[in-house]
Amino acid sequence: MVRLPGVIVNVSSEYSSTWTKNRLIDGNLNTSWFTAVNDAANLGKSPYIEIIFPQAVNIKGVNLKGNREYQNGYDILEGTLIVNSQSGSSSYNVKFPEPNRDFDITFNQNINSVSSVKFQITKDESVDPGLAEFEVVAAN
Repeated sequence: MVRLPGVIVNVSSEYSSTWTKNRLIDGNLNTSWFTAVNDAANLGKSPYIEIIFPQAVNIKGVNLKGNREYQNGYDILEGTLIVNSQSGSSSYNVKFPEPNRDFDITFNQNINSVSSVKFQITKDESVDPGLAEFEVVAAN
């Protein structure tokens, strides 16, 4: 769903013109987005990724795929996933398990009329942590 026309990807920062937010939705696990230097939770900052849909969508899950481009020292370890819908917001605690630091969630029931999905990074390593993919799974 993140590659639908009109979808907006917002991030707190980008490392450079090479490791941009577009890498989060390119479908390639071997490319990653990284925050700008010093935009890291372990330095007291609040890095985030937000997917905004041009119209309300129905979703059944979210898949966050850990950085594979630089596998040692640039991981996101924990965060909060926030799903904003017409009926309000729902928050989910995220912990990325080793070795790939992937987190996939299928909701107990579909969430309808979703306007955006945001991932707030709360625990990471390095001064510029990264993520490979941010996937939002459509409800059938």
